Amino acid sequence: MKSKKYKPISILILILIGINQTIFSQDLIKSIPIEGRNLTNLSGAVNDSISFHIVINKISTGYNSKIYFLDKNNEINNLEIYNEVNKPNYLTFHVNDSTLTIVRESTNKKIIVQDINYINRKITFSKIPFEAKQIFSHKNITFIVGQKTNVSYPFAFIKKASNTVAKIITPKTQLDKSFFSSLRKKSEFVNDKQFLANGPILDYKGFYNGEELVFTNEDKKKGVTNILTIKPSGKIINRKIQVRNKNELKRLSSFVKDSLLFTFKMYQEESFFDIYALNSLEKLKTFHYTKSEFGKHNKIVMRGKDITKSFKPKKVYNDFTPQAIGSMYLPALNISVNKTIDNEYLVRIGHLDQNSYNNKTTNNFWWNNNAYALNYNLNSGAFSINGTGAQMMIFKALADAKNTGNYFEVNLNSSLEKIDSDNAYKYYDIDENIYNNRLKNIMNLERHFYIIQKDNIRLINYDKKLKTYNIYNLTKINE
Repeated sequence: MKSKKYKPISILILILIGINQTIFSQDLIKSIPIEGRNLTNLSGAVNDSISFHIVINKISTGYNSKIYFLDKNNEINNLEIYNEVNKPNYLTFHVNDSTLTIVRESTNKKIIVQDINYINRKITFSKIPFEAKQIFSHKNITFIVGQKTNVSYPFAFIKKASNTVAKIITPKTQLDKSFFSSLRKKSEFVNDKQFLANGPILDYKGFYNGEELVFTNEDKKKGVTNILTIKPSGKIINRKIQVRNKNELKRLSSFVKDSLLFTFKMYQEESFFDIYALNSLEKLKTFHYTKSEFGKHNKIVMRGKDITKSFKPKKVYNDFTPQAIGSMYLPALNISVNKTIDNEYLVRIGHLDQNSYNNKTTNNFWWNNNAYALNYNLNSGAFSINGTGAQMMIFKALADAKNTGNYFEVNLNSSLEKIDSDNAYKYYDIDENIYNNRLKNIMNLERHFYIIQKDNIRLINYDKKLKTYNIYNLTKINE
């Protein structure tokens, strides 16, 4: 009898929870009616509270693009940014202050740079006279490399339409030549103005440092970390750091942040986490790790589980090495460096599966999204985004257990001393599957983007039935 008595109350509680999730999880702030036939939208963040949304339509006379800027509660501005016969092919974007810079192809495959000021509605253009073959996209700048001509490469540094520098770079050293010939398949670029779950693993790891483009490259046979710096003038500077004992070296990786070079060197019985001043290559700090005493750490995660309070150092150490020849999980050492809201460093050193590697944090925001494929044919071969898709075989079925996370973290202050800190990350990421599952009973998700803001998640979603794009504020879900 008791179960019957409390059953209605239980049902009521469940209903209230469901209503609460439905009502308070999304707030419609803008509905955009579609003109003609919609192709897709391309959206992103201008800053922590303002988002932009480019809606691309096919109309009777050609193609039309309109852009909408929204703050937390209202539309700020909207304006037409494209109206031509040919379909626009947008490649990437970045932001400086109130200016959104969009990079797209022209009809002859050359590059158009378009600046849009969301406050005064001013639009300016510039042209780059070559076709993009490789794009490195950061939050505030874009680098484009063109097709090799004779022995040289066209190279563009794009801050704004009014601040675009195109150079012809001629590789001179063997390292320079290897770098440029490997761009399409063996290089990736880190946008560190976002949360980084993992660091890069490809042969050439790119970083934006000050006004310079820096690539690191590990040569295990020679026992060196090469540092290749491309200056805005087009000049290339090569330097290197030698490891302690190249003959016994097993693993080597690097990362650049705040003019610091972070390296991790693994040997059979011991490892060294070294931090250098990038400009002088002076060694500033060393942390030592062995199989019996796994050095300084704040957190250790294996197979996605926090094992900090109870772990076997030898097991953690050996986990960085393939357990059998032909293993479906091929561990690749990587380093990522995040910052906290108080400007502390959270260094994550771990491994991920080289066979199924696809690190979204080394891509432009658009390129990770299915909606972008409706705008640009990624399989056309016209340019390479980060090179990982073509040459990496996917063995997810057997690697998933390890892919949930394998790393240790060290928290450092500005003096590079280990600290115990519970400060929040400066940037955060979301699990889109959680939001998808929350919304799937409310709406059909189509051509949608989630845009991370400081206080909420912005969602743009296409309503096929009503032929509108709806833009919502979503409550952040604490995972």
